[in-house]
Amino acid sequence: MAAGLVAFFIVTGLTRAQLGYQQSGAPRYVYVGAVMWLILLADVARELPWRGTWRPALVAVLFLACFNSGVLLFAYATAKSQQMERQVADLQALAAERADPCLDGTAHADLLVMPQLTPPAYYRAVGRYGDPVAGLPVRDKADFEAARAKLRKAGC
Repeated sequence: MAAGLVAFFIVTGLTRAQLGYQQSGAPRYVYVGAVMWLILLADVARELPWRGTWRPALVAVLFLACFNSGVLLFAYATAKSQQMERQVADLQALAAERADPCLDGTAHADLLVMPQLTPPAYYRAVGRYGDPVAGLPVRDKADFEAARAKLRKAGC
């Protein structure tokens, strides 16, 4: 089992290295590795003495692991919702600035949220597939205004 775990992580590491930096941190393979770790640890735990404080300590560690997982899931869901609201505000700013003569064609609405998106690429995609934020209200007005300011040429 240990050799299988090592081989799994070696193959996963080599595959992820080819996908680039962004995909190397994707957690989708960690869960499979966690199952293998649980099997290995269960084999080791079989030889632990179950008298004394081992059993409550193991239950406490299991509880803390589950609690930590729940906290991380909640934090991720909250952060993802805020990121999506920022993206919508940035896309709405791009839509609002489309006909503006002061639009900088090389500017980015938000380098942290959408570093790959430039106005020409976005407008081509809107022309081809439609506007993804048409009809949605602006919820993050501060980010909307900040994105509009970043999209305009300086001094215009």
